[in-house]
Amino acid sequence: MDQKTWLWRKKSTEKMIVATDKVNFSPNRNEEIQTLLDNKAELEKDLKSLNDKLSSALSECNAKDDLVKKHAKMVEKATTGWDGAEAKTVSLKQELDEAIQQRAAGEERLTHLDAALKECMQQLCFVREEQEQRVHDAVMKVSGEYEESQMILEEKLSETSKRLAKIGVENAHLSNVLLAKEKLIEDLTKQKAQVEADFNSLMIRTADASHKQQLESAKKIAKLESECQRLRLLVRKRLPGPAALAKMKSEVDILGRDSVEMRRRRTYSSPSGLIVDNAVDNSPDTPSKKINFLTEQLCAMEEDNKALKEALNRKANELQISRTMYASTASKLSQVESHLGELSKGQTTLEPSRSGLVPHELSLATISDVGSDDKVSCAESWACALISELEHFKNGKQRESPAVKTVGESDINLMDDFVEMEKLAIVSVDKQSGSPHVPSDDANATVSPMEIDLNGNLSR
Repeated sequence: MDQKTWLWRKKSTEKMIVATDKVNFSPNRNEEIQTLLDNKAELEKDLKSLNDKLSSALSECNAKDDLVKKHAKMVEKATTGWDGAEAKTVSLKQELDEAIQQRAAGEERLTHLDAALKECMQQLCFVREEQEQRVHDAVMKVSGEYEESQMILEEKLSETSKRLAKIGVENAHLSNVLLAKEKLIEDLTKQKAQVEADFNSLMIRTADASHKQQLESAKKIAKLESECQRLRLLVRKRLPGPAALAKMKSEVDILGRDSVEMRRRRTYSSPSGLIVDNAVDNSPDTPSKKINFLTEQLCAMEEDNKALKEALNRKANELQISRTMYASTASKLSQVESHLGELSKGQTTLEPSRSGLVPHELSLATISDVGSDDKVSCAESWACALISELEHFKNGKQRESPAVKTVGESDINLMDDFVEMEKLAIVSVDKQSGSPHVPSDDANATVSPMEIDLNGNLSR
């Protein structure tokens, strides 16, 4: 504030000086100006000193103002602190009263808790004693049970050790038995292989024998055919009547169809073989399972051996039957050849070839009487005999069919060959006795259908 008034005064003095300069402008103006300038300089110096003093005073005033403010703040703080202290003392007094009250309640509660604690301690002592008694009783009981269980386990251990020793002995015995069984199985497999080899060799031998016999039969049939052709050329006579000839042709056709059916059955039938299932499962791990498996395998091998022995016996019986049939067929063929030789030499009667074929006793005495009137009656009687022979042969074939079925495929082939040879012999006799009174063209025309049928049957 003082500085502002001083500046205002300074400006007013300067204005007054300027005004005086303008109004009082005189000739001595220079001196006055000089004096005024000197005064001005002094005044400026005074002004500077006064400004310095004023600034120092202002700074002191500011400092004092700050101190006053600080003191005022401190007073305010002191008053507020005093008020807070008074409020705090009041609150502390209240808290003290409350604490005194809580202390009294706590003392009362403490007395109650002491009484409750004494009761709890008494109950705890009682429960502890009871618990100790129970624990002691339980320990005694468990110790007794443990001793009993230990004795039982010791007894069981002794029994199991005995059983283990016994099982070890049995295991050793079973291992020895198992080795013996394995050796027996190996021997049986070797025997089975040997039996199979023998069976295969026997089958090969039977096949070779049947093939050889068929070749021999074919050779004999060819020989008989050549002999029949020779006899057919030698003997040309009249054939029997057309009715008898048609009946004979029908019988021959029936026999041919039967033989064809038998051959078809023979070709389409598949031979029954022995099928042995040697599928073996994986060997078990345990010895008992392995022993059971080996015993089952041994039983299966024994059954296979029995089946092979039965098959071998059956095949041996079939081979024996086929040999007997071959022998009988060979004897019959030799008899037929001898009779055909006798016919070729010009004998008058045909001797019976076997005991079962009685209708083959045909009279050939009419061969030398070529051109006579009795030839027709003889031919008719021969045709009747031939028809009866065919009927007898058909009945005999029907009676022999079950035996043929049981014998087998080789016997069926043999019977077919024998039937064909008999038909060939019958036709040869027919041709020998039939054709001389007929012209050559008619004879060839009547004979050719029967020859075609017989040749077809023989080729089959």
